[in-house]
Amino acid sequence: MADEEKDVEEQPAAKASKIVPILLVLNLAVTAFVCARVMALPTDPEITAIVQPAAPDEGPGEVVELEKPFVVNLNEPKGGRYLKVQLAVEVADSDAAADLKKREQLVRDDLLRYLSGLSVEQTMGEENKNTIHDQIVARIDDRLGKGRVKRVFFEEFVVQ
Repeated sequence: MADEEKDVEEQPAAKASKIVPILLVLNLAVTAFVCARVMALPTDPEITAIVQPAAPDEGPGEVVELEKPFVVNLNEPKGGRYLKVQLAVEVADSDAAADLKKREQLVRDDLLRYLSGLSVEQTMGEENKNTIHDQIVARIDDRLGKGRVKRVFFEEFVVQ
């Protein structure tokens, strides 16, 4: 009976001693495969841009608050509806901020024309506000030079 107990006790240990090397070999094989795949990533710039994360933002730029709000009549058949928008513009650097202050009248004129062409429906909802935001950024960027406007902040956006 004592011999049978020894055999029973030795069997799990024998199985474990056989499994450990198998697991180690399997781990090495998987690690080698993953390393080979990573090292074989394409170096084509277009594909590399997809694989690599985007470069971090250079940090916040200078914010210029436009002094007066934009108040426009909306493009509605019955009239009487208006939009009031107060904006702050984040620009890339202090030179862009100075240029924005110099060209504020030109920027205001362009934005007043754009905003007055909107209907009430075009001002409602987040998606439409995102479209308006993108249009404002593009229009100011056209006036200052491409890439100088980082983003625009709506400080006030009222439709009445």
